[in-house]
Amino acid sequence: MSLRTILTDYRNHDSVAFKARRRRAEILKQTLQQCAPNGQGVRIVDFGGTENFWASVGYDYLRDNGIHITLVNTRPQTLRQTDLFSVLQADVRQFLPSHRYDLCFSNSCIEHVGGTRDQMQFRDAVLRAAPSYFIQTPSFWFPLEPHFLTVGFHWLPRWAQTALIRRVQLGHMRRGRDLLDSRMIAESCTLLSARTLQALFPDAHIHREKVFGLTKSLIAIKTASGP
Repeated sequence: MSLRTILTDYRNHDSVAFKARRRRAEILKQTLQQCAPNGQGVRIVDFGGTENFWASVGYDYLRDNGIHITLVNTRPQTLRQTDLFSVLQADVRQFLPSHRYDLCFSNSCIEHVGGTRDQMQFRDAVLRAAPSYFIQTPSFWFPLEPHFLTVGFHWLPRWAQTALIRRVQLGHMRRGRDLLDSRMIAESCTLLSARTLQALFPDAHIHREKVFGLTKSLIAIKTASGP
């Protein structure tokens, strides 16, 4: 089994990624219990989400608890579990909900919306959408960059990232066609530290997901009753 499979393949039940996602799902279930009586009938809006993530939570669990999820994404999606999900195609930074949800959820999205100003707009959209939130993002201080799958890549200056992307294909990301395209790919991932995530969500508890004793991912969690 390759190192890439061990670390990042969510389909492999022995992978670090799959086990981390299962643990995250259990923390999410605990959060849902605080969003509505007995966790029943919770309305979730998922920023940047897809139907696939929720398989780790369990479609039967969602049905049994009367949970409905609205997926907000810039890309169109075709649903299989149409009783559990609905889709809105929109830029999450500008999302204006027609009603308040019980929980705003996001898994590995905030690091893709742009720089600090864009991440603040994302934060504002979260707070508009729901009184409770569960916002997960990879940690800036974990050595392996999770998109380019290269140790220390996210710690390089943008010019060095751009130069590498022009020359080689890294991880899940494609090789850049030219200078500007390579620069755009480099700027598509801006990882956050725990300190930055806390600054964006000062009322949240920051949960740290660890791998080999190092913080791999961060989750900003707040329920209407408190962090």
